[in-house]
Amino acid sequence: MKINSVFKFVTFYSLLFFTLNAYAGNGTFGPVNLDSVGIVNTAVYGHQPGSLEIKITNGMGVVPGVTCNADYITTRNTVAGFKELVSVLLAALAAKKSVLLAVTDDPDLKAYPGRCSLLYAVIQN
Repeated sequence: MKINSVFKFVTFYSLLFFTLNAYAGNGTFGPVNLDSVGIVNTAVYGHQPGSLEIKITNGMGVVPGVTCNADYITTRNTVAGFKELVSVLLAALAAKKSVLLAVTDDPDLKAYPGRCSLLYAVIQN
């Protein structure tokens, strides 16, 4: 009886672990151009206050490894390097340069339902 209980326990948590890992993914895409870069100052329309929101010209299409909105990326201001990330994006927008972006659909990092969060941005030549 104990072996059966242990087997069920291990099976359940193994499936849970693989399901959670399959859900949260990372993806890289670009180069893309930015339509806008903004900070949402207050909690409004489902946004968390202080979140960074970028709109991508013509969307990001299908990014392997993630499931999220194709036009907008919204990132919480609690991530490491947030100010530097904003600076890179604003510089790219002002100079009309394209960027290479990495995103995640990790639910622990989401700032807005259905949207990916930004992991990094690199200005392209």
